[in-house]
Formats: sequence, C-alpha cells, structure tokens
Amino acid sequence: MDSENFIEDLKRYGILARRYSNFDIQEAKIEIFYATIESIDFDVLQEKGIKELTIGFSKILNIKFSNQNDVKIVFLKCNFLDQVFAFNRNFEKEVEFIGCNFEKEVDFNRVTFQDKVSFNEATFQDKVSFFKAQFLAKQEDNEIIENSFKEIIFEKKTSFSNAIFQARVNFNLSKFKDEVRFIKAQFLAKQEDNEIIENSFKEIIFEKKTSFSNAIFQARVNFNLSKFKDEVRFIKAQFLAKREDNKIINSFRETFFENKVFFKKTTFQARVNFYLSKFKDEVRFIDTVFKDNDFIFKDIEFYHAEFISNKKSTEQKYHFKNVIFKDVTSFKNLNIGELNFENVIFNNIVVFKDVDFVLNDKSKINKPNFINCTFSNQFNIEHKYIQYDFDEIKAKINSDTEKNYKNLLNYRDLFRKLKSNRIAHHNQIDASELRTQELYARELELEHKKDKSLKEKIERWQLIFYHQLCDHHTDILKSFNSLLIIIGIFSILSFFIILGFDYFFGFKVSIEGSLYQLLKFYNENIESLIKDHSISIFFTNFVILSLYMALLFLCIKFKIMRNIFIALSYASIVIIMGISPKIILPVMGIFTDKRVLFDPLSVIGGFYTLMFGFVAYSFIKTIRKNSIVPS
Repeated sequence: MDSENFIEDLKRYGILARRYSNFDIQEAKIEIFYATIESIDFDVLQEKGIKELTIGFSKILNIKFSNQNDVKIVFLKCNFLDQVFAFNRNFEKEVEFIGCNFEKEVDFNRVTFQDKVSFNEATFQDKVSFFKAQFLAKQEDNEIIENSFKEIIFEKKTSFSNAIFQARVNFNLSKFKDEVRFIKAQFLAKQEDNEIIENSFKEIIFEKKTSFSNAIFQARVNFNLSKFKDEVRFIKAQFLAKREDNKIINSFRETFFENKVFFKKTTFQARVNFYLSKFKDEVRFIDTVFKDNDFIFKDIEFYHAEFISNKKSTEQKYHFKNVIFKDVTSFKNLNIGELNFENVIFNNIVVFKDVDFVLNDKSKINKPNFINCTFSNQFNIEHKYIQYDFDEIKAKINSDTEKNYKNLLNYRDLFRKLKSNRIAHHNQIDASELRTQELYARELELEHKKDKSLKEKIERWQLIFYHQLCDHHTDILKSFNSLLIIIGIFSILSFFIILGFDYFFGFKVSIEGSLYQLLKFYNENIESLIKDHSISIFFTNFVILSLYMALLFLCIKFKIMRNIFIALSYASIVIIMGISPKIILPVMGIFTDKRVLFDPLSVIGGFYTLMFGFVAYSFIKTIRKNSIVPS
C-alpha cells in the first residue's frame, strides 16, 4: 500500500494508520480513535519512549508485540481483522481489550501479564488460547478485579489450561459457545473476608464440553446461576478455601447442569453450596472430599446420581434436604457415618451397593434417617438398615412431648411408605416387618399424644396387647408362648380353686392321694355350696376372673412376670398332657357338662375358652403370615 496513505506523525512511531483518523500524541502517550490501522509495531513504539497507547473504535489488521512490552495498552471497541499472536510475550503494564472483536485466531500461549488484564465484553470469533499464560498482577485491597473477563463471547474452542492467575479473576456473564478447558489452571488469589469473590464464574453459559480437571482454586469460588449445557468435569479439582465458621465458600447456587457432570477425586476444604441447582443428566461424585467429609445437598434436583468411593475406610456424612432424584440413584462402596434424607422424593430405583452404615469403631450401626420422604420405585437397601425394634424407636424420643409426637408421626409415615414400597415389589417378608415397625411407632405416638379420644385410648391398649402377645403377628415363638401363658394361668388357677374349695370343707388328701380325689370331692360338694352361698360364690367368681385378667396383664406388661409364667406354663402343660389332654380345651366337656350355675370351674373355663380361642387364632395367623406359602 502506498505510504502516502498513512499518517506520517504516527508512522514514525510504528503505527500505520490511514488518513482521516483522530489521534493525539502527548509526550509518552498516544491516543487514536476511529482509525483503520494496517499495523502496529511495539518495538518501534518503545524505542520512541511511548509508555501508554490507547486506540478506540478502530479497525486493526496486524499487531506485532515486542518480546518485552513496557507500554500500558488500551484497546476500546476495536476490531482485529487478522490473527493476534502474542506467544511467549511479556507485558509489564496494564493490558485492556474492552469490547473488542477478534475475527481470527488469538494466541496468548505462554504469555506473561505482570499487571492488570481486562478483556471485558470482547468477542472471540475464532479459537483463543491462554495455555500456560501467567497473570501475575498483585492482589490489591480495592474493588478492582485484577483479571477481568466479564461478558465475553467465545465462539470457538478456548483454552486456559495450565494458566496461572495470581490474583482475583472474574468471568461473570461470559458465554463459551464451544469447548473450553481450564485443565490444571491455578487460581491463586488470596482468600479475603469481603464481598468480592476471588474466583467468580457467575451466570456463565458453557454450551460445549467444559473441563476444570486438576484445577486449583486457592480462594472462594462462585458458579452461581451458570449453565453447563454439555459435559463438565471437575476431576481432581481442588477447592482449597477454608473457613472455621462453617460458612459457605464455594457456591454453585442455581447452577444448571444439562449434561454429564463428574466430580472425581475433587476436594472441597470448605462448605460448598448447590442450593436450587439442577442436574438434568448423570452426575457422579467419585472419591470426592467435602469439608469434614460432610456432603450437604439442599433444594436440588438430580436426574441420575451416583455417590461412589474407593476409600471405604473414610467415614462420610450425607445430608439431603428438599431434593428430588428423578432417575436411578446409587450409593456404592461407601462407609457412611450419617445419612439424612428430609423432604426427599425418589422417583426411580435407589441402590445401596457395598455400603456400610457402621462407625469406624464398629460399635453400632448408624441407620439412615428419613423425614417426609417419598419412594416411587425400588429402594434397594439391606433391610437391617431400616429395621427398628420397639426399643430403638423409643430411644429416638426425648423429654419434649410435642417434638416426640411429631417424630413418631414421621417414623410411622416412613415405615408405611417403605412397607408399601416392599409390597409393590413383592417383598412380603420385609413388608411384614415394616408393618410391625409402623405399629410400634403408632403405639408410641398414641402414648405421647395429648388429649387422646376414647377410641385412641382403646387403640393404644389394643396395640400394646398385640405387641406383647405376638409382636403383631410376626414372632411365632412369642405367639406360642402367649398361648402357653393362657393355658398356664388357667391350669394354675383351676388347681387352686379346687384346692381352696376342698380346704374350705376340711378335706384332707394323703401324700398317696391324687388330683382325681381332689376333683371328685369338689364335684360332689360344689352344688350345695353354691345353693347356700350363691352371692358369695358370685363375688368369688368375679375375683377369680379379675385375678386371671390381672395375671394376664402382668405377663403382658412386665417381662420378668412373662418369663416366670412361661416356665410355669411349660410345666403345667407337661402335667396336663400326663393327666388328660382334653383339659386344654374345656369346651370339650370336662368343665362344662352338667355343671350348675356359678360353678367357679365352669366360669373360669368359659372365660379361658374364649381367651384360648382368641390367642390360638392369633397363633395360627402368625404362622400363616410368616409362612413362605402365599395365604
């Protein structure tokens, strides 16, 4: 191009600008606006002693940086028409490309920025790379961000891999339309206690694959409101900010993940927040380390989630609150010290594979806690981790009656939902046990409920009775022992009725005598006694029945009384079987045939027959419910 078309005053500074450009030259400073610039040679600029160059609203074809650039550079809304090549260059002063447009490839590989850098509102239409770039500006105690990449549009592949940011960095509101890599990037800003986040990636749109693998964040990180539309990896990324007050330091608040997400061997040394985030595809937390091994997920929507560990010796805690799992959820090879689910919806299969809920000292199992959860599909967890006996549920409550009542309502709701889940997937055995746990919770719930209605009071005692009788038709041995207690109390009381009557009439039986003689004497004299003392006999019968019910109540209420009468009942059964087995069923005749009204043996026999039939039916039902043969 003819040299006469360039401005001579700028040409001698190495700037080939066409005529009719606005410019100003003041000692060591040059300002150019609305120009079309063929080339800029920074070697010439520096030889002429220029310390500051400002170019605005101009078109620039070629730019040649020096190896060592000691000029403050400001490009404002300029259009770079050709490649920008700054490989391995050093910039000692501030560099700004504000609102600029780069039409061709940009190469800042291995470049060193000694001072502040800003590419705010720039557009890169082709590939751009800051591979191994060093941003070494000193971090200052003001609101100016040392490395600013706000509201930038990256149209093609972008790389900040192995880059080093010595001070704060801001990518807020930028858009990466193609693949972007921050692999092994180091964000080394010092952590401060103010409102300016050291590493800010707020409201960014990542449209293609993104990788922060092996990246190091020395201070706070913020990805709030960002969108990852393709796969994103945080493999071996380190979030090293620390806080002793448990305050949230690393934030992914309302972040939207549309594709796969990998947190593998990722380290968070402070609290991380995923509040209101959505994972629309698979997310994996593999050997991820959270502060105090405490995973907290609140108000999050997962699609396919996996929580995996290859270090089973590490005890971890998981807390999920107001979370939705829409697809398969897996917990694999974990040693969980604490697992809490509150207001969680499981819409698909949940798998616990090779998971231990045992503390490292092996002293006890830490069972998961569920509050107001919904199970819509298979919930595959070992039954022992959701199995509670009565004492375990009781141990969960404390002196706060109102709180106890709410806790027990939650437990009953949990057992009901898990029972329904097991029934829906044809697991009748576990469903039966969960039904029992549901009734345990209901029993304790009624115990702690204030202002119970008469119906609820009756229901409570009914639950207590069935609990002690047969463990709500789940314990065959307990049901059988209860049947023996009914027989034992009857046989013992019958024996003492006969013995007491005979003693009243002064009948004496020798050591060689028999029970037969006692019974014969009773039968021969009971009718005359009833005729002469009918009212007394009536009250005697009342006392006998009361004593029967009192003994039965004591056996139900107190374990030691139950054990004593079980032993006595076994002995009684042996004796009865040796004398006359039909005594076990008085309805067969021995105590009912031709007996007069108010006969104590007849009265207690009739009451016993009712109780025997009731408990025998319960025993048969318990056997059927515990049978593998469908009823």
